[in-house]
Amino acid sequence: MRTRAALIASIGLRPCTGAILVLVFANSLNLGWAGIASALAMAAGTAITVTSLATMAIRMRAMSFLSDESDASPLWRSVTAGAALLGGLAIFVLGATMILASFAPQHPLGMS
Repeated sequence: MRTRAALIASIGLRPCTGAILVLVFANSLNLGWAGIASALAMAAGTAITVTSLATMAIRMRAMSFLSDESDASPLWRSVTAGAALLGGLAIFVLGATMILASFAPQHPLGMS
């Protein structure tokens, strides 16, 4: 448990550029407590979002073909395998498109 707590703390201790920006702006307006409150609200929102995504990912993994304990039907296993394959293919195509686009010298606003 100690190792898990240390891992969670080390991930959570990294500085968030958005929170730093809000704190600096609030400090420049002499509203330090408002900056602290908004940074805490941002942290709470991030925690809720990450926790929700992690919970959904764990539950979906238990239902998918990746779990040994899954009692899913063969159709569901095929659907999840196909979704995994399509997701990987989409990421590959997106990456290849970005690499190919980086080789073409173009003005960022589309001007000649």
